[in-house]
Amino acid sequence: MRKKEANTTNRMELRDKILETAMCEFFERGIRAVKMDDIAKLFTISKRTLYEMYPNKEALLVEGLRRHNEQRYEYMQKYIATHDTGVMDILIELYHVRLDSFSNISPIFFTDIQKYKKAVQYVRERRQLRQQFAHKYFKMGVEQGYFRKDIDYRIISVVGFSAMEIVVRDAEIAKKGMRYIFNNLVCLFIRGFCTQKGISLIDKKLKP
Repeated sequence: MRKKEANTTNRMELRDKILETAMCEFFERGIRAVKMDDIAKLFTISKRTLYEMYPNKEALLVEGLRRHNEQRYEYMQKYIATHDTGVMDILIELYHVRLDSFSNISPIFFTDIQKYKKAVQYVRERRQLRQQFAHKYFKMGVEQGYFRKDIDYRIISVVGFSAMEIVVRDAEIAKKGMRYIFNNLVCLFIRGFCTQKGISLIDKKLKP
């Protein structure tokens, strides 16, 4: 019985390691460049063993995206629960989390993902959840005097996500990397919907 439990534990650990490594490869090289053969070779396992865990590359990708988003969401929930901070501190912490995340992702990843329908569907669903999350804090920001009252924040959310998708398709801009792209877009949008009070705090906390 113990041997069976140990084998199950080892298999789960291997599955997690494969997921983590595969996502690092997808982020760095792009999805299409990474073959299931490559992943199997990295762990010196047979393709059959890999396919028993993940039936295809898209299943591996979707599970990796889910894990990546859950970890980020859990981190932010813990941050909010353990810090007595206002909406601007939450916004700035989220900015740093996202910036660090994008530092390790190639623009090719965002171009490639459009080829995987289930992954695109998952991203869209997560986007809707993030918009609900963001709307709550936009409202708080208005109440605390950091965000402008005359802005439709649903439009800001939609345009922000769309702008990112458009920009990464520009080959020259894409060469600058996702960290550069994200930083420029976010700075533009945040300063646009902040009051002078909000802008002053951002300039203070994000001073180079």
